[in-house]
Formats: sequence, C-alpha cells, structure tokens
Amino acid sequence: MAANIEGAEADAAWAVVNFLTNDEGALSVAESSFGPMPTRMSAAEAYIDSWVSRTADANVDAHDFNAFIAGSENSHRWQLPVGYGPFVDAFNAGLEQAFTGAVTVDDMIYEVSLVAEEIHGG
Repeated sequence: MAANIEGAEADAAWAVVNFLTNDEGALSVAESSFGPMPTRMSAAEAYIDSWVSRTADANVDAHDFNAFIAGSENSHRWQLPVGYGPFVDAFNAGLEQAFTGAVTVDDMIYEVSLVAEEIHGG
C-alpha cells in the first residue's frame, strides 16, 4: 500500500491508507471479501467467515483458508534489498515518463533493467 505524499490529494491518500490498514478498515475488507487477507489479525475471523458463503456451492471447505491466516506468521514486509535506490528512482522516473507518453513501456522496462544489471555488477 502506498500514497503519493507530494500529490494534491496527499491527505486524502494517507486517510485511505490509514483506513485500509487499521482495525476498522481491515474488518471492512475482510467482510467485503474481495480476496486479500486482512492486514490485521483482528479481522481474521471475519475473513474466514466471508469465505463460507462464497464457497458454499463450490465443494470447498472455507475453513481451509485458515492456512493463509496461520501462514502469515511466516510473512514479512516486502522490500527491495539495500542498494536498490537507483533502481527505484529509475523505475519511478520511467513510470512517470510512460504515463505521459514520453517513452514506451518497453523502453522504460529496458532502461530500468540496465540499472538493475548495473547494481548486480552485470
């Protein structure tokens, strides 16, 4: 989850991020059950319960989804390794250029891959 801290709607973006990652938002996501696991363990039961009705006619035991909740104990925050700042910068700059049509997506990916290769000494 991310928010643009420099955009005109930075406060609103942060409000959405904070809502979706707090207890109330996690419960709302779990109850709406559009797929992802909740960000808070306090919403785990609602998440499992939401799958009961969704899988009622699918020959699936919704309680099997408890494995995802249990597996979260082994999860960790996603992040790039130390030293990937130039890659992130190149990716973000390239993405902005692709959005404006200044470069093609293929060109952006190629340029970013060059930065990654440089980081890896290739």
